[in-house]
Amino acid sequence: MKLRTIKEVLDFAIEAEVKAAQVYRALAASAAHQDLRTLLLALADVEEEHWMSLEEVREGDLSLFARETPVVQLSVPGFVPELSPEMTLAQLLLAAIDAERLAHELYSGLARESGDPGLATLLDALAREELNHWQRLQEAYDTFIREAPQSE
Repeated sequence: MKLRTIKEVLDFAIEAEVKAAQVYRALAASAAHQDLRTLLLALADVEEEHWMSLEEVREGDLSLFARETPVVQLSVPGFVPELSPEMTLAQLLLAAIDAERLAHELYSGLARESGDPGLATLLDALAREELNHWQRLQEAYDTFIREAPQSE
């Protein structure tokens, strides 16, 4: 994937955030479990916040670049199923974690390959945002799945 200009990066990132928010809201609408619905709506809100931040960057607000990279301790398995309304909470969280991981890796890789310092800075900022989402999802996974009492 070649994103050569800041406009192309912003367009790509905004489209990805809009789609992610739509997917999370659609899954929330069909989720049977209230905790799952609440989590999905919270994820949609996070994606919409990211989308709005990107729109602000487009308008000239560069505060997104000033945020610190969070410390992340990742421990989820590598295999993640496709999203569907029938997914368990664990499957959903793993899918969301994987999506955020892939977005982080994409933006980080594009930043390394970019020959434009301004574009690399934008891509690094986007990678940090995805890393933050990844951490929040990892924490949700640890809370809802790893630390949840197992039913017999």
